Amino acid sequence: MKTLLQIMTWLFVVTTIFSCSSDNPDPNPNNPGGGGSGTKSSAKAVTKFSFAALSPAVDAAIDATAKTISATVTSGTDVTKLVPTITLSEKATVSPKSGVAQDFSKAVTYTVTAEDGSTQVYVVTISTPSSVFPDAIQKVVSLDIIQSAQSAGIVLYGGNNPPTMEGTYRMADCVITDADDKSLINRTLQPITHNFSNYTQAAKSIEHRLKQTNGDNGTKVSTYYVSGSGNLFTLFNTFTNTSGQKFYQFFSGELTPTGIKKFVLTTISYQNNKAVINTALSDKDGFSEKLASF
Repeated sequence: MKTLLQIMTWLFVVTTIFSCSSDNPDPNPNNPGGGGSGTKSSAKAVTKFSFAALSPAVDAAIDATAKTISATVTSGTDVTKLVPTITLSEKATVSPKSGVAQDFSKAVTYTVTAEDGSTQVYVVTISTPSSVFPDAIQKVVSLDIIQSAQSAGIVLYGGNNPPTMEGTYRMADCVITDADDKSLINRTLQPITHNFSNYTQAAKSIEHRLKQTNGDNGTKVSTYYVSGSGNLFTLFNTFTNTSGQKFYQFFSGELTPTGIKKFVLTTISYQNNKAVINTALSDKDGFSEKLASF
């Protein structure tokens, strides 16, 4: 009897345990181990696309909205066998794989797959300066100088379809961001007002005037040559000082309806086959507002 009672007690306990288990099922049937939601990540972004083996290394520009990736490499680079390093969202994969050589003489399509299986396609295009800077600019500033300026960290936007940027823009808090005389860096200058007019699409040229207190009064006209695409642009010009030294000037920025973002004026000289930054000026808050009149 004692043995039978023990067996009945054991059966009761086991039955109770299984009954409780049935009343409280795992809230996540896809996670046999329990203890978590088990939701797989849907993140599938390319966060960085670079060519580390090039000298200097090149980081491509990623348009997260259009899902395009673009970069400009120096002339003479063999774009038919470039090896990209690709950084992705956590737990995502990409095909073709990072670190595998591709022929970028034409657009290359990359497919990123998230942990949950969803995918996103990116289209990668690689250009050389000769293909993105109009002939009108190359007659003023050679590709060697353009490439040297880019190697020095100067942002130059290529393209044959720059925005129409006629108008007047004011660098209200004009500051020196770089200079050959490092003691000048961060020095604030008087506001500078720039006027651009008479843009000619065929010649890729535009006229420039500027005003500054105790400086230019807006009567001197200089011709710049324009490259760019979408809202991004760069203006190119050269001048010679009274000592006969030649300088190169670049305006770069992003045009908006109310002004120019990251509007930078850089002046360089070209010494011993190397670009030397003499001065770089920009608006301290990163935005130069558009004015109604000059």
